[in-house]
Amino acid sequence: MTTAELPELAPREAATWRVSVRTTAAGDMRFITELTCDQFADPIGETEATQQY
Repeated sequence: MTTAELPELAPREAATWRVSVRTTAAGDMRFITELTCDQFADPIGETEATQQY
C-alpha cells in the first residue's frame, strides 16, 4: 500500500494512518512498514510481530 504525499508537516505535528489487515492462515505474522522522505537518504522501517489465531 502506498499513501498520498503529505504537502507539509509542521514541527511536532503528527500524521497517523490506521491499517487493517486480514491473514489467510493462523500463525506468527509480521507487519512491515517503511517511511521515505526527501530529508532522509535511506528509508525508515519498522516491523511488528503478532500472533494470528
